[in-house]
Amino acid sequence: MRSMTSDGNGNGDGDGDGDGDGKALHPHDRLAKWVLTRPEAAAVELRQVLPEEVAARLDWPTLRVRSGSFVDPKLTTRHSDILYDIRLRDTERSVLVYVLLEHQSTPDRLMAYRLLRYIVRIWEGFIREQPGPVHHLPLIYPIVLYQGPEGWTQPRRLSGLLDLPDELRDAMGAPVELTFEVDELGDSVLADQHARDGILALVEVTRSLLRLAFRPHETTREHVAPLAPLFETVMTTLGIDDVQALWTYVISAFEPDSPLRDILVQAASQELHTVYATIYDEAVAKGKLEGKLEGRLEGKLEGKLEGKLEGRLEGKLEGRLEGKLEGKLEGKLELLLQLLDERELSLTELQHQRVKACADEGQLQKWFGRALAASDANEVFED
Repeated sequence: MRSMTSDGNGNGDGDGDGDGDGKALHPHDRLAKWVLTRPEAAAVELRQVLPEEVAARLDWPTLRVRSGSFVDPKLTTRHSDILYDIRLRDTERSVLVYVLLEHQSTPDRLMAYRLLRYIVRIWEGFIREQPGPVHHLPLIYPIVLYQGPEGWTQPRRLSGLLDLPDELRDAMGAPVELTFEVDELGDSVLADQHARDGILALVEVTRSLLRLAFRPHETTREHVAPLAPLFETVMTTLGIDDVQALWTYVISAFEPDSPLRDILVQAASQELHTVYATIYDEAVAKGKLEGKLEGRLEGKLEGKLEGKLEGRLEGKLEGRLEGKLEGKLEGKLELLLQLLDERELSLTELQHQRVKACADEGQLQKWFGRALAASDANEVFED
């Protein structure tokens, strides 16, 4: 089977990390994609959801993630997706597993219909990629990962959407049928014997956090405190990047006064707490500086607008607003200077001139990252 490089709409390659109109994805999707686009972690998740007889027939080391998204662009604030390719054991055939991530508090009644549309798009892409006539289509197994607080209450079969009395539906059947599995993220994956401890811990924490984000009534010490040692396992076996991703999600998805934050931080080791505090301080500093800069720019622009001719201002405003308000080079330079000032990192005249003369956005970003933790200005600008 040849791989597909575009979705059913001919949108070309994509990693599934963006939505249709270029807006930033919400934290739930970022965390899910961070973990579930990793084949070893994805295998843990899929073995949890697929029927045992299906999972036993799959050659898990062959699992890979396909590029592309098949979700309607206008629905990407509620749904995102991942497509996996896995070989059938002892064959050259592949099975596709299509996972739709449902990021909303109530289930979509028309989910079976939407899944059918997305599956047809996958098949269309498959057909386009084949060099000759197509005689068979790959099996596609649909799964929905659902975070909502009340559990999945809508039909899991396409026939359940047909406008027929139950007795007629049973007698007539459905001309087209589709069924899908739903993972409500409630069961533990730690009993999986086919993955490393670090991967199991990462998947378990991810599933728990995604679930608790929509189920505050479950945010108790009993449910949350056991996650802290799993954070520790992730850090000691997989590394700091995964722990940073988990803490970033906690800070993004849960309010500062959330019980989950309090319980996790209290149960964390000193090293985990340090990672959390660093990410939290960075988020606060960034938000504070952006707010200050926006306020100052608005004030300056309002002052300049008074008494100026409209035609004369148009050209100036376009250039200055594009540079400062849309995050371009001049705006990043101002943010860096603001951060240095907030952290009381005094610059020499030479260092100040170096910042003002910098035209490399990558260099400014590097200095900004150093400035978040530096104890003096020399640490920021050292080669």
